[in-house]
Parts: sequence; structure tokens; C-alpha cells
Amino acid sequence: MDKFKAALVLAGVGDALGYRNFSRENNALGAKIQQELKEIGGLENLVLSPDKWPVSDNTLMHMATAEAVITDYWCLEDLYRELVRRYVDALERLPGRRPDPATLEGCRELKPDNYLLAWHTPLERLPGRRPDPATLEGCRELKPDNYLLAWHTPFNEKGSGFGASTKAMCLGMRYWKPERLEALIEVSIECGRMTHNHPTGFLGSLCTALFVAYAIQGKPLVQWGREMMKVVPMAEEYCKKTIRHMA
Repeated sequence: MDKFKAALVLAGVGDALGYRNFSRENNALGAKIQQELKEIGGLENLVLSPDKWPVSDNTLMHMATAEAVITDYWCLEDLYRELVRRYVDALERLPGRRPDPATLEGCRELKPDNYLLAWHTPLERLPGRRPDPATLEGCRELKPDNYLLAWHTPFNEKGSGFGASTKAMCLGMRYWKPERLEALIEVSIECGRMTHNHPTGFLGSLCTALFVAYAIQGKPLVQWGREMMKVVPMAEEYCKKTIRHMA
């Protein structure tokens, strides 16, 4: 449990450090980031205060996922409705973090009060964090008040951003045992689809959760890619059975 807690906390710390108040979230130049770190005194001299080093929208969404999976849900549909509710609530905390558009749009489609469509498509907290477009669009589709349609999110051509993968780490912790693989596949895909209903998006969610499970299981890193390729056909079969545009 201590390792699980450390993973969650350090993920947020790393996010805040890399995000640097949304000044370098999309900077892929490692050498430049290292130089910036050196110029401000080096890692050992940093004090990550919440006002100057806030976490990004990605950590807020990951926190929402983690809070949902530790609730006393009695079936996966119950968990999905809880995810919808927390993603929609997350929208209120995202201004200033510039969340990706897909996250916002997806959250707006969620319908937490609709039992059937709750997740068939989080929002107010994302805008200032530069969220990826799919996150924004997906959140707009969520309908927490619609019990039937809460998470029925439309297919999104812009839903290939990394926002789906960054909120799925804790799912690998929840379903890390090999015998829970089917649950990991289903929950990670559905979690990703709520905001990023695009294969690249929600399969990124699966990849993150799966790799975290592998880490907990102690699988050698060199085996992760090969082991994931064995899981992809299972994920494809699940998608064909449950996702209309992939049938």
C-alpha cells in the first residue's frame, strides 16, 4: 500500500515539475528542460508550492479516477456512473490549467444522472490548464443526471490525445492481478472512451493501466511490449462486442 501511495503522490509531483504552471507541458526537448532546471537551482533546491507549481489537468483527472475506483461500487456499471460524476465535477477545478479540448468536450457529453447513457460520451476545472481537445469535448458529452445515457460519448476524431492515458494509471493498481486482466481491459477502455472516444485515445488508457499492472507484478521491462501484444486481440474483441463503430 505504501508503494501505491508513493506512486500516486510522485506522479503528481512529477507532473507539477514537468508542467511548470503550463509553461512546458508539450515541450519534448529534454535537454532544454534540463537546462531550465539547472538555471533555477537544480532539482534539490526546488520547492514545489501549489501556487507556482500546480498540477496539470491530467493529474486532476487521474485523481478523479482514483477516487472513483476506491468507492464501494457493486458492479462495473456502478463504477462507470461514479467515474462520470467525478469527471463532471472535475470540470469545475480545471480553469487555468488549459486542458486538452477532447477532455472538455468529452466531459460535457457525460450524463451522470442518466442511468443508461451516463458515460456514452470533467469540465469547469480544465479550461486554464490547456487540456487536450478530446478531454474537453468528451467531458461536455458526459451526462451525470441521465442514468441511461451518462457515459455514451460520440466518436471523436480529435480524441487521440494523451489525456485518456494519463488518468488511467490507478486502474493498473486496482486490477493488477493477472486474473483481473479482463476487468482491467474493460474498465480502462471505458474510462478512456468517456473523454477520448477514439481508438488511439482509449487504447492509450489500456496501455497505461496494463504497464502499471506489469510493474506491480514484477514483469521485466523488456517483456512489457511483447506481453501487451498478447492483450491487444482481447481488447479488440471487447471493442467489437461493445463499440458500435468498431463492430
